[in-house]
Amino acid sequence: MLWNAGSEYLPSFETRLGSGAEWTRTVVGLCDARLSTELGVRPLSGADTEDGTACLDAVVAEIEAARFLAAEVRAALVDCARRCTPDLAFRVLLRAIGCAAPDASLSPDRYGRLAAVGSALQYGEFVVDNVRFLVEEP
Repeated sequence: MLWNAGSEYLPSFETRLGSGAEWTRTVVGLCDARLSTELGVRPLSGADTEDGTACLDAVVAEIEAARFLAAEVRAALVDCARRCTPDLAFRVLLRAIGCAAPDASLSPDRYGRLAAVGSALQYGEFVVDNVRFLVEEP
């Protein structure tokens, strides 16, 4: 469900990639294999380890406020925020918002809240900006 909500032009899992869990296991395996060949790989630190736990309530609130997304997508995103990481759920939310255009629109206040969450998650300037085109003009 999350893959389909955030992958406007990409194939579905069922047609070419197998299941979402299978794809994730494949990526993890490939990353582990690649990292095992490198000497001196430094451990993650700082913003690299941020999972957004401190932003959980804000992320869930923004997911629930996205009424232009299907109820099942919102439910899957809330589950992702609570069971995986709020950071991952927020990134997929932003992608799903962008893919929902033209049905989606954002008030300036809503965009400001999204930007504040992105800032708290230590995102660079272009992560939340990807949905700026949906902001309603006053």
